[in-house]
Amino acid sequence: MPSSTHRARLHRVRVYVALSRCKSLEGLVLASPINEDGIINDSRVSDYISRQQQAAEESIERLPDLKEEYYRTQLLDMFNFADIYNAQQNAEPRIAGTLSVVSAHDAVS
Repeated sequence: MPSSTHRARLHRVRVYVALSRCKSLEGLVLASPINEDGIINDSRVSDYISRQQQAAEESIERLPDLKEEYYRTQLLDMFNFADIYNAQQNAEPRIAGTLSVVSAHDAVS
């Protein structure tokens, strides 16, 4: 007669085989609960899942700031005032020169 350890191991193998053949969980009905000791878990998988969950939570926390930064960048790209500023800087000396010529002409007249 098989030992209880052997039966438990056999049970885990059967559960693994049955679940590994499932293509989805839709319609899956368990005849009995699967005990925690019936599941063999790799700590590397658990660690990976924990890191991914933490990264997702951090991303969600940063989302408002990232959205604001994105909108600011979009606005600056759409409304680039550098060309207008440069044109104004180039025009000011010309305008000043023209005004001085007009002022000198008015003074002579």
